Amino acid sequence: MKEWNDFVPKEYFCFKFVNFFQFHHIDLTSSGQYFLEVENPDVATVDVDNAVVTAGDRYHYTSIFLRDKNVVLRSDVGEVELKSPRADLHIVEPDHISIDIDPYKSWIVLIGNT
Repeated sequence: MKEWNDFVPKEYFCFKFVNFFQFHHIDLTSSGQYFLEVENPDVATVDVDNAVVTAGDRYHYTSIFLRDKNVVLRSDVGEVELKSPRADLHIVEPDHISIDIDPYKSWIVLIGNT
């Protein structure tokens, strides 16, 4: 069974973040404040302008972080690191493929049905 954070190689997906404390959507494509960062760029790449992450071509895992340009991650005084929101990404080999044909979940393909 596919978990929510399991992806096959070369699969891509768009990120959307919702701040549940203030109940608003954070638009990463037009935000000058927030951006995505991949922990291991050998495993996945991120298109910062479109908030799209593409899984690499090998089976591995990494994390994707939501970063704020106004927050300094490490201080010069005490190596204090703030925790950023993150999503874990696992690139796995698929064990099966399921196909749904709509309408009616039938394998009979209807031509001309609108």
